[in-house]
Parts: sequence; structure tokens; C-alpha cells
Amino acid sequence: MKLRTPYTAFVTISAILAVAFLAAWIFIAYKSNAMKSDIAAISAQAENAAANDAYLISIKDALRDSKDELATIDGHFITKDGIPAFIDTVEARARSAGIKADLSSLDLDESGDPALPRPLTFHMGGSGSWNDIVGFLAAVEAMPYALRVDDVALGKGQDKEWSFNADLVIYVAD
Repeated sequence: MKLRTPYTAFVTISAILAVAFLAAWIFIAYKSNAMKSDIAAISAQAENAAANDAYLISIKDALRDSKDELATIDGHFITKDGIPAFIDTVEARARSAGIKADLSSLDLDESGDPALPRPLTFHMGGSGSWNDIVGFLAAVEAMPYALRVDDVALGKGQDKEWSFNADLVIYVAD
């Protein structure tokens, strides 16, 4: 039997340790390479989430900034409950313009999408001076509502008295 020298024992142990370190290095390199694709996927998800958050924040900011504009737009429509008050306002404008005006019919278009504003048409007729009638119609058209004056008919009556008939259309929101 051969006796081992300390030198051969050292070389054998060094070789075993070198192979062990090499195997460990190969294992770590393999695992890091395998994790690289996972890290890239997680990084892409994080970037997408950050972009979505930034988009949502910008939308929230835009809505917050346009709150006053949305309230103004909503103010251009009346509700079903507000129809009598609106008609009273129009009649009061007629009185203040110095004309006699009567409301003869109302027609709310119930067809279509109930989520959208629907037209309410009311027929109004009356009499007064030319200037007062034209001033009244202009004042009604200038009201801050989604309103239009349709089918206006003016006729000369007696003693500088003029008569008018008009259809007023305003949009009603629920």
C-alpha cells in the first residue's frame, strides 16, 4: 500500500473543491439566466401598471378640472320637475317684455334613449308691438338653455298691434 504524501492530499482536495466551485458557479449562472426572463416579465408588468396608473390619474385630473364645465353643461337642460318653473320663467319674460302671451300646447318626446335629453316643444302665441315681440323672442333664445325658437309667424293686427305664434323647443334631461 502506498502512503500518501501531504502534497497529493492537497491536490486531491483542491481538485474536489475546484469541481464543487465550478458546479456551484454553473448552477448559479443557470438559475440567474432562467430568472432573467421572469425579471423582464415582472418589470414589463410594473411598467404597464405605472402607465395605467398615470393614465387613470390624468383622467381623474381632467374630470376634476372639468367639474365646472360639466355643471355648466348640465345647467343648459331642465328636468321634468323643472318644466313648470321654466314655463313660468318664459311667461314672466313675456310680461316683462310688455306682450301678452299664452301657452297653448306641450309635447314631450318620450321616444328615444331615456338617458339622453329629449325635446319638449310648446306652442306659444300672443300679441304686442313689433319691437316687444322681437325683443321677447330674442330674450328667450338667449336664455342659457339648450333652447331654440321654431316656426315663428308674425302678423299685423289692429292699431299697431302685432300677433305672433312660435314653437319653443327645449331639451329635458332626467
